[in-house]
This record gives sequence, structure tokens and C-alpha cells, in this order.
Amino acid sequence: MMQNELANLEFIVNNIQKSSAYLLVDGGSKDGSVDALSNRGIAVISNQFRGFADQRSFLQLQAKERFNVTHLLFIDADELLSPQNIFEINEAIEENANGLSFSFKFIYCGVELKYAYRHPVVQRLFKVDEFHGVDQGAREYFVATTVCKARSPVLHNDRKSGSLQELEKIRSNAIREADWEQKATKTNIFRKVWIKSPLVMRSFGYFLYLYIVRLGFLDGRAGLKYLTLNVLIYRLLIDYELSK
Repeated sequence: MMQNELANLEFIVNNIQKSSAYLLVDGGSKDGSVDALSNRGIAVISNQFRGFADQRSFLQLQAKERFNVTHLLFIDADELLSPQNIFEINEAIEENANGLSFSFKFIYCGVELKYAYRHPVVQRLFKVDEFHGVDQGAREYFVATTVCKARSPVLHNDRKSGSLQELEKIRSNAIREADWEQKATKTNIFRKVWIKSPLVMRSFGYFLYLYIVRLGFLDGRAGLKYLTLNVLIYRLLIDYELSK
């Protein structure tokens, strides 16, 4: 999946070159990345981005129509598969596993964040008929089909840190999340408590929790920058939308 990924063209090309079959879907890029890929002979299909799970469901449908495959592997444009990742993926497919979940090595401002952001372990390899994703605000949830976890993490390198594209993404995600919070009826107990917490205060509280209690400060300036933009400002924007 891609959207405004000019900075990540090499990751996209690299992953495609390692694939026996691929689908690359663009959610509405405006940075020239689609033309750049087309000039390199890489086909891109378009589907307006509405949410991660929605976009993955679109890819699932396209894959079932175009290819005779047993499994689907979802990779974002800022993620890179290593030889170890590919070995484990092929191993899981050969064993007809229900799927495979991955941890991630998260790079921000050129620094690996070990504390400020702990990427959840998520399933990315599915049997072609068994992917079921649901969008909730700016998040996505999968109906779990596997407990198998890969041994090697996937590299996630955020090359948009501090850019206008990152700020636009934070803003659009905040709007989607606020809209979901206003309509939310079914969710887990922790999110119910969060939704009912005082606006603004909860945003600063969560930022301080991640920066101090969860040791985000150990990631230095990169960690502080990430938490300021993607936690504090993001959460304050959600609170602003909810206060309208």
C-alpha cells in the first residue's frame, strides 16, 4: 500500500523484485510517486484511501480475481523485507500455515525507537480467504487467525518524519479518530475509559506517560520529536475536533 511515497520508492521496488506476484495500490498520491513508478515499469492500481483495513480488503479482492494464490502478504511502502523475513514467509506458506505475525524495527529521524514507540506485533501473512480487517478511527483491527510469530522483525523506516506529509497524515488521522470516538459504542474497557477522560488533560497525561514512565526519553531527540508530533499534537487535534 502506498500514498505519497516518493521517499520510499527504493523500498517499494526492492520488495516487488523479491515477489513472485504483487499488487501495488495507491490511495491518492499527489507527490509524483505513481508516475515515477510507472516510468520504471511498475504497475499501480488506484483506490481512494479510507482506512488501512478497507485498503487491505480491496487488495484481497483484487488478488483473488487476478491470481491463483493461497496466501496474501501485506507490506506498507515504508517497510522492507529482509532475506530472513522472506525465508520465514516461504516457510509458512510451504507449511500451509494460517498466517504469520511480525514485530517491527521502527526507524524515525534515522534512529531506531526502542521506547518512544513500540510497534505492536501484527499479522501480515494471511490465507487468501481468511483476512478480515475492521477500521476503527485511525486504527485497524484484524480478526485473528494465527498465533505464529516470525523470528525476525520487519524494518519500518519512516522517512517522512517532520515533513508536511507527516503533519497532513497526523491531521487526517485525528479527524478520523475523533469521528470514530463520537460514534463508538463497542470497544474495549481501556478505550472506553479514555473516551470518557477529560479532553486536553488526557493528551498531556498520555504524552508524559510514554515519555517518562515508558522511558521514551531514552530515545533522545528522535523519541521526543516522535512523541510530540504523533502523540501530543495528534491527541490534542483529536480533542479539538471533539470540542467543536
